[in-house]
Amino acid sequence: MPTLHALLRDICRSVIRAGFSRILIVNGHGGNMTALHALTTELTAELATPIAFASYFGAGRDVVRETLETQDGLMHACEGETSMMMAAHPELIRDEHLAEAHGPRITLPAESTDPVYMAVSFDRITESGVAGDARVATPEKGERMLSGCATALADILVRGPWVK
Repeated sequence: MPTLHALLRDICRSVIRAGFSRILIVNGHGGNMTALHALTTELTAELATPIAFASYFGAGRDVVRETLETQDGLMHACEGETSMMMAAHPELIRDEHLAEAHGPRITLPAESTDPVYMAVSFDRITESGVAGDARVATPEKGERMLSGCATALADILVRGPWVK
């Protein structure tokens, strides 16, 4: 977390020096959410500037849920993430491995309702590296989610997370 904090502090300072008075950090990785909650609070106080963060998959939660067949949200190398890669970078998809691209269902720690959190290495959760089921991924689903998440983030920027 110290490296992430230092990087975000430097970027936020640069953005403030450039004349911006509010900052929205957009997150793209579920594993960053817990750290970003704490960092957003710390940086807001430290830099005396309103700072917020949003994850693209949280902002676009509705379109993600409506699009996916086998899960309610994104996991790891799952139906959703694989679909988005099929839409954005199809050359990176190894079709020959899709038949084995499935694993257990997981919940992001920041979205968990479990009363206790314990860190567990990802290789103990899934041997294949997949959480969820990529076998039903399609480029069309990916395009729908990418577009829907981008629209949701744009809506947040237009309305502003600072206005309640």
